[in-house]
Amino acid sequence: CYSGYNQEDSIIVNRAALERGLFRTTTVKVQESRERWAGNSRDVFMSAQADTGKRHIRSSANYSHVMDDFVPFIGDKVDHGDVLVHKIRVDVSKQKKHGPDANSSGRAPHANKDCSATAEVMERSTVSEVMIGSSDNGCRFAKIKLLSSRQPLQGDKLSSRHGQKGIIGLVMDDINLPRT
Repeated sequence: CYSGYNQEDSIIVNRAALERGLFRTTTVKVQESRERWAGNSRDVFMSAQADTGKRHIRSSANYSHVMDDFVPFIGDKVDHGDVLVHKIRVDVSKQKKHGPDANSSGRAPHANKDCSATAEVMERSTVSEVMIGSSDNGCRFAKIKLLSSRQPLQGDKLSSRHGQKGIIGLVMDDINLPRT
């Protein structure tokens, strides 16, 4: 409870102002994944639904955002560990022995390993932009922009442009705030 003592560099903040957006921060993170050739293996983008040889899918990852396409849709909410780009590593030497890839039938080519890119965020984020393109050598790439918004809590440190620091010591309703 507020007593007025021991308030050296702590700040008392109005709860209603925080709920309206005071000191709210938005963090932008861009994650990128590329198709690659490396020796006898090739990394290929593929939707999780088209990947019928699910023996190589990681059980700890969440594939719900990449079922229809190999990237999530704009506006999807993702958490830490959710798959952002579904990518498998294909062994080209096995593919030559067993025939051409079976992508036309909707099945995965001879897939060896799941090398999907997962979300590296600590808080729930929103997919704001998805960019798919190809490089000069014909390999595709995907860039996904993630936004996460955070409301300050008690104990967070704030600073002005000139270095005057303060810690949110108490969040109070406006009716209980001290008046001067």
